[in-house]
Amino acid sequence: IISIFLTYPLETTRTYLSLQTNKNKYTGIMDALKRLPIKQLYQGSKMSLFGFGGYSGIQYTSYYYINTLIKDTNFDSKLIGGGLAGLFSVSITYPTDLVRRRLQLQGFDSTVPKYNGICDTIRKVYKYEGFFGFYRGLSMTYLKTAPAVAIQFWTIEHLNTLFKNEDKIL
Repeated sequence: IISIFLTYPLETTRTYLSLQTNKNKYTGIMDALKRLPIKQLYQGSKMSLFGFGGYSGIQYTSYYYINTLIKDTNFDSKLIGGGLAGLFSVSITYPTDLVRRRLQLQGFDSTVPKYNGICDTIRKVYKYEGFFGFYRGLSMTYLKTAPAVAIQFWTIEHLNTLFKNEDKIL
């Protein structure tokens, strides 16, 4: 919660800066942080808190179960298990990320649809885009998530092994 609270304005600023063309709204990160109201910097943060908790919980739980199923294979189970856990967790929690991003973009410009909170966003996405509207952009997220989470769990496991072995030496 603290991490999201402290870094969320940077996430919003990054999103705004990546959407503008030719620095037509903000000249850089400091300019955007100074000019955007606090409320606008934190739009979508509630959904982010909700989604990230679920994502992390599902990711670590599924990694544990997937890894117990595949640990006796010829593959590095940490990489495979991590990649599959990432895909599984993001598949379940992706709608929270989509809603967060939609809320985050409020006020960017007049082409952004207007939403009045989480429930209104969910209602409008479903009404105008259907169930699959909640998964718009998921395929690109898969390309990023699988390798990132695979490397994350592989690193965690190898560092744990390294530090456990170091304790025996000392």
